[in-house]
Amino acid sequence: MEFIVNIVVFLAMFPFIPFICAWYIAKRLWNNQKKAVSLAMDVTTAFLAISVSGLYDTLIGTEIQGIYILLLFMVLAIGLVGGAQSRLKGKVNLQRIIRAVWRIGFLLLSVFYILFMLAAFIQSVRVI
Repeated sequence: MEFIVNIVVFLAMFPFIPFICAWYIAKRLWNNQKKAVSLAMDVTTAFLAISVSGLYDTLIGTEIQGIYILLLFMVLAIGLVGGAQSRLKGKVNLQRIIRAVWRIGFLLLSVFYILFMLAAFIQSVRVI
């Protein structure tokens, strides 16, 4: 069990590795670039969420853990996108809403990952 945890932590530290692996496997299986990128984004979002929440806890260290803040924002985003979809189309497609929020999460989490990694690097250089 500890071995699996260590692998997940390693992949969360370097989320570009699961992206490349998922993209390569999907590209070989389906031979469809768009599907491969979509799957790679979906897989990587989970690792980015773990990484960004851990970096948040390390850098900022508030009483509320980063994963809970992230989940709160995702639930709020699902509500907002669902409300917009209901107003525009008159019905709600939960699968499309969750997929949209998950993909937007990939984009935002990627940006936060880069910012938090830079902040952690600067903080570690200052300590030395």
